[in-house]
Amino acid sequence: MKTSIYGLAGIVAACLIFTTVVASSSNLARLFSTNVSPEIPTFPIGENATVAMSLTVSNFTEPPGVESEANVTFGVISGKSIPNVTLHIEISPIYVGQGEWPNVTWVPIGPRGIELVDGNPSQVVDLSANRSASITLRVRATKVGYAVIIATATWLEGPSTIRKNECALQIRVLENNVDIYDGTQIVLFP
Repeated sequence: MKTSIYGLAGIVAACLIFTTVVASSSNLARLFSTNVSPEIPTFPIGENATVAMSLTVSNFTEPPGVESEANVTFGVISGKSIPNVTLHIEISPIYVGQGEWPNVTWVPIGPRGIELVDGNPSQVVDLSANRSASITLRVRATKVGYAVIIATATWLEGPSTIRKNECALQIRVLENNVDIYDGTQIVLFP
């Protein structure tokens, strides 16, 4: 348990150090359109390559904003067959650190704003070489707020090596709009 907490704290800290971008909604570098259809890579990625992933959000229902819904699709593909790959989607608040290191307190920047309404957020699949697998969930914007959708693929490689790949999208729910951002950057809203 302690190792998991330290690992999660390390990932969050590394992301903050490596990718912090402070921006307002008018000058965000990589704003994603909400009308992107799910696309899973179909090309071979090599016998020893890791798992390639895609995380997409369909159009939010009209009118966009609070009470609108969308599908979240997490797709994976590998150049080799991998049994028992756990695909997991988590919806979390966006946290920022306050205070001086090492006494940092992590606080959410606002309410989460989006909830899972349908689908199983965790599934185990057997990946066949160069064939994609995916899971789709239905989410609803419940209130003005901020969230990060984290998709994780975990599998056992060899008798004692656990592999894990992760990708993310950030979501900002406004009263009359939903913005989706590339999860590789941290966006702090005024």
